[in-house]
Amino acid sequence: AGETAPALTGDEIRDSLRRTLDTPTLSELAAQRERAVVLFDDLTRPAPVGRIAPFVIDELLAGGMKAEQIRFVAALGSHLPMTHDELVLKLGQEIVERFPVFNHNCYENLVEGGETTLGTKLLVNREVMNCDLRIGIGGSIPYWTPGNYGGGAKMVMPGICGIDSIQHHHFQAPA
Repeated sequence: AGETAPALTGDEIRDSLRRTLDTPTLSELAAQRERAVVLFDDLTRPAPVGRIAPFVIDELLAGGMKAEQIRFVAALGSHLPMTHDELVLKLGQEIVERFPVFNHNCYENLVEGGETTLGTKLLVNREVMNCDLRIGIGGSIPYWTPGNYGGGAKMVMPGICGIDSIQHHHFQAPA
């Protein structure tokens, strides 16, 4: 829901996932993949992940994936891990019970992922990198400074990166 716009209905969410712009649908992508991960933001962000994720799961299953091929990772960056109750608030009880759900840890379970054009060496969540279909559900939220946003691409950097990558990106990489 927006300031004057009503919340999308379930049918509208489903239809929006099936109406892509110059890209295969999730079900088409799922048909070609072995393991899917759904990244999601934490409770400091207002995205209604638990409302959207069931439709994403339906599309993955429609593409031929089985539930055991799907997992969820909280893209926390260096934020505190979410408790079980917080994961349930964000994702819903059914998802937490049915699928593996992990908190990203910026200190452990990381693999090298190359280097950015700004010279940041990427250490990235191993569970995410072991998947061949990666999906993010979250918002894009304006910050207090003009032109600055949270969410979006930040689901990856800093969301699923190691602390050294996060610190270099935030404090040492040239602007």
